[in-house]
Amino acid sequence: MSTTTTPAWGEFIAQRLLDARTCPVCATAQLEAGCCPRCGADLRGAAGNEVWEVSTAAAAAIRARDQLLLRVPRTARAEAASMAPAPPAAPAPRMPQPAAVSPRPPGSSATLQSVLAIAGAGLFAVAALVFTFLNPDLADRALRSVIVGLVTLVFLGGSWLLARRGLQFSAEAVGGLGLVFVGLDVYAFAQLGLSAGATWFISAAATAVAGVVMAAAGLAARIRIWVWGALLAITVVPAMLGYAVGGTSAAALGHVAAAFVAAGLIAVLPPVAPRLSAIVSEGPSLKTEQRMLVSLQLLAVVSAMPIVLAGAFAPHEVTLFLLETALVLALITTHALIATSHLLKGWWSYVAGGAAVASAVAVMHAAQVELVPGHWWLATVPAATALSFALLSTSPLPRSVSRGIFASGAFTVLAAISLIPLVFAAGAGFDAVDAFLSGLGEQAITTDPWSWAFLVGLVSIAVGLTVFGRLGRRHSALRTLVVGTDVVAILFVAVAVAALACVPLLPLPVRLAIVFGGAGAAAVSLRWLPTLNAAREGIRIALHLGIHLAILVGAIVSWRDAYLVPAAGVAVIATLALAAMTVSSAIRFLHVGAGFAYALVCIAQALALTALGGIAVLCLTTAAGLLGAIAATFLTRVGARAWYAVLAVTTVPFLAGTIQVVFERSGWTALSTSLMFAL
Repeated sequence: MSTTTTPAWGEFIAQRLLDARTCPVCATAQLEAGCCPRCGADLRGAAGNEVWEVSTAAAAAIRARDQLLLRVPRTARAEAASMAPAPPAAPAPRMPQPAAVSPRPPGSSATLQSVLAIAGAGLFAVAALVFTFLNPDLADRALRSVIVGLVTLVFLGGSWLLARRGLQFSAEAVGGLGLVFVGLDVYAFAQLGLSAGATWFISAAATAVAGVVMAAAGLAARIRIWVWGALLAITVVPAMLGYAVGGTSAAALGHVAAAFVAAGLIAVLPPVAPRLSAIVSEGPSLKTEQRMLVSLQLLAVVSAMPIVLAGAFAPHEVTLFLLETALVLALITTHALIATSHLLKGWWSYVAGGAAVASAVAVMHAAQVELVPGHWWLATVPAATALSFALLSTSPLPRSVSRGIFASGAFTVLAAISLIPLVFAAGAGFDAVDAFLSGLGEQAITTDPWSWAFLVGLVSIAVGLTVFGRLGRRHSALRTLVVGTDVVAILFVAVAVAALACVPLLPLPVRLAIVFGGAGAAAVSLRWLPTLNAAREGIRIALHLGIHLAILVGAIVSWRDAYLVPAAGVAVIATLALAAMTVSSAIRFLHVGAGFAYALVCIAQALALTALGGIAVLCLTTAAGLLGAIAATFLTRVGARAWYAVLAVTTVPFLAGTIQVVFERSGWTALSTSLMFAL
């Protein structure tokens, strides 16, 4: 009698493949809720399903192989050998008891059948929509609503059943179609309203109920698209309520409230994520839902301000409108500070800074709008903005807020407000140039007492920037911004002084004394004051620009009074000499040339005021220039570049004197000609 043997290792491998308790990745640790505590393998999703299917197929193949081996025919020699006593066999390996096979964990898999099923569901949805809304025989609104409601239940119930069967991909797709019909149901309920406000209110109530129900159902059935749609629906409910109340302010407040709701839902997502962890591929953070809610936050905040500002074009009470605007901006600031703990920290810090300053300015402007004449708003609004910027940027902030970016947002608002007085200053400058070119003098420029307003505004901005610079040095995050604001403060002071010289608010000699005195004081401080002498390059450049701007504007304005030009010319040349001492010796020759040229112009103007004729004035001016060139030639302290600059300036009267000799010869021309010969 012959006997057959069955390979023991085949059944052993099959049992190992069908072991649902041991991790198939590391083959050592026991699985806990579908996850391996040792290697971290997560077998609860589609990957686990595929591993189980392949393992089952492999075990079945091994067992089928063993059965085939039993049916393999044997030769006679092999049968005789099998009758011989066999050597002692080694102990067989310990066979583990077959483990109970657990059902497949729920997962999702996009198979051909699921795609076809989804396509069929989509076609059914289209057919239902066409039949319900495009059928001319179905004009009854109530009947249409009932049909849509029944189709909604069909899709939602089908999605639930698909999720229970583990067909997650199909469940999500069908559930998305169900959400479309939920929206149609909400629309049907909204049609019950008899007015626009009632329609929006019913829409908000129906959307809120649908959102809560779909959120609970999505968490219970682990259908992610239901949760996603519920988050969207719950977020937009406050905006609908704002529309229901009516008015631009209520609508804006509704948008801001929607942003707050979105921020709250973002905070709720982490506790909810584990419930959906089996169907979330990017981890337990639900980043897709977070990004959707952040997008809604951005849309709500960005759209709130245009809505509230649209109320300015409707009949309104100014103080009330400003207070409503301040309230909306304050709520935006609060929301932005909260949102910095989530995504887009830098953006929300920037928004918080700008909205905070704008809100404070709106409140202060509302307090003085009925008390201060409108012309003086050019002073009060920039002053309030500068003060708010300095104090709010250096005030205590939540740790999640980036102080530097917060201050940048606040500075943006200040920069926008600063454009208003700067435009008036530019207008004063253009008027000064026009008066200089036309030669009309002071009477060409009209002014009012309120012209002081924009000058006060410029100075207040400079003061606010200076205060920010002093307070901001306490915070390391503001040091870079402080460097820029110090420079801007100096430039604003320079523009204010130059604009004061252009506007005839004070007597012309007083204005010239202020502009040249300020420029000279700045030059002396920059040259001999150790603090400024060792200041940063940006501050030194700003001081240089301010000094030269004051000299240029003072020289132009001085020509409004022809009799004042020679005396003012002395101040121009003296201030220019001080300015030359503050610059590098490599470019100082430019100041020498400009000063020498303007000195000759002032000499010619002084001679023109006398009884001398034109030839005498020209020859005497030429003689003065030539004497200056001769003196510069013998002065050892005059460098080569400065000497060339003097010669270049002297060339102009030299050529004029030469041409004059050709046409007319007199004692005056002899004087200038002899000096030419001497040079």
